[in-house]
Amino acid sequence: MLGLIIPLARLGHHALHAPIARNLMDAAGHSLTLAAISGLAASLLGLTCAYALRSGHKPAIAAARLAGLGYAVPGSVAALGVLVLLGISQSGLDQAWRAMAGNPFPILLNGSVIALIFAYQSRFAAAAIGPSESALARVTPALDMAARTLGAGPGETAWRVHRPLISSGSLLAALLVFVEVLKELPATMILRPFNYDTLAVIAHNYASDERLGEAALPALLITLIALPPMIWIARRLTRQEALR
Repeated sequence: MLGLIIPLARLGHHALHAPIARNLMDAAGHSLTLAAISGLAASLLGLTCAYALRSGHKPAIAAARLAGLGYAVPGSVAALGVLVLLGISQSGLDQAWRAMAGNPFPILLNGSVIALIFAYQSRFAAAAIGPSESALARVTPALDMAARTLGAGPGETAWRVHRPLISSGSLLAALLVFVEVLKELPATMILRPFNYDTLAVIAHNYASDERLGEAALPALLITLIALPPMIWIARRLTRQEALR
């Protein structure tokens, strides 16, 4: 009641008695697009890191563990790091392009959706690696050896043996990152393209101006969009605890 129902009711009251924020549907589309792409990319990244950890090779394990350290970094710090990295990359592209064409390379990295997706992956990779690693732990070496004995190659083993066992873990990883990106603010504020607002950005802008009525509806939409995946995640984690 104190953590969800009463705050949601208050937001709903404000939303009903205030004008609708401008470009709200565009912002909702941007939020869903960024969250969906980031969730899919993070699930693939999580699986890659999980297989790297399973391989037992020290360089692969170190790389996978390093990939998960970004979760401890504040969003604004991660955004600045991404800006520096992409700025260096853009400078290198400019020099190479000037040598070939004589003019600067178009700005493709800084202030783009690519920069946002990269920042989200660097920040939330740990949220995807954990579920993927847990799911892959259910694929024991005995299952791999049995599949090889029956004539399945590595690709067929991954598709017919691994995939059914790790699909729910990959979905969990994608949904966790989906929810994180949906409400992420500092990195989005710094790296987003011009006029590319999300629900979190709109809610923050109105709340900063003390226009709580206009901020209520985007905040409410964030909560309502995030609730179904969080309910599924909570039920799955509860089921896992019961099985233990």
